[in-house]
Amino acid sequence: MFFRASTLNSTNLSTFLAGKLLTGGLILIGIGILILMFPELLALVVAGFCFLGGGGLLMAAWRVWWGFRRAKRSSSFDEGEYEEVSWKEVQ
Repeated sequence: MFFRASTLNSTNLSTFLAGKLLTGGLILIGIGILILMFPELLALVVAGFCFLGGGGLLMAAWRVWWGFRRAKRSSSFDEGEYEEVSWKEVQ
């Protein structure tokens, strides 16, 4: 099934789409070739990415926990007390 462009806009769109599909296909083929050629190197890169991401998440969790702990200590409320707040005060 062939697509025949009838207007200038559809011609530009089809040319743009064809270019993007060609670029995406070449990138995927290139990544596949790199994986076949250098499996150990790419495994190290992916492992490094995972370690950096995991470390970043641990740091973010620590900052949230530490901030909550400091806020809880400086709070004048007891553990069982709650403050009534209306919706208008929150906004």
